[in-house]
Amino acid sequence: SGSTLIPDNGTDLQGTKPAGVAETNTYTINNVSGAICPLNLTGTPTASNLSNVGTPTISAPGSSTVNPGGSTTFTVTYTPTNVGTFSFDLDVVNDDADENPYDFAISGTVANNPPVANAGPDQTGVASGATVTLDGSGSSDSDPGDSIASFVWSQTAGTTVSLSNNAIAGPTFTAPSLNVGDPSVTLTFELT
Repeated sequence: SGSTLIPDNGTDLQGTKPAGVAETNTYTINNVSGAICPLNLTGTPTASNLSNVGTPTISAPGSSTVNPGGSTTFTVTYTPTNVGTFSFDLDVVNDDADENPYDFAISGTVANNPPVANAGPDQTGVASGATVTLDGSGSSDSDPGDSIASFVWSQTAGTTVSLSNNAIAGPTFTAPSLNVGDPSVTLTFELT
């Protein structure tokens, strides 16, 4: 998708990433044209100063010697952990006299994914005057460490009924009373 030159002591801005999802970046080390000596790399780049990110997995460069005009790559896989900002530094040890180690930061923001409301399956065949329990227990929040903070049930259609508590996962109500021969009724509820 293109490349960006990251200067020594620069930052690779990652933008907004989801919490708990591994991200992989490939970095290219160039021995720029005009160089007359090979660039010798020492080992695998290392990560330091981790903030709100799990320990990255870093691959060794494809070559430990980069000839003038040549390049090699390595990958970094990291996982942002919680909502907020994340960052860490990468150090690439080499034999360049003025850029050893070659350091740059990786940083970004971790998004707060909205929870998913699940009002449960449709309930059919409910008897006249029966107690009915709505079921929002299938609602979820995909952010690590987060849980559903609140429930809000509202009736959007049908004969009006009173919920026992519209702010819990499983409120109850009494189904409308129907006489023999009355048409069935459909009640619709929304969970947010």
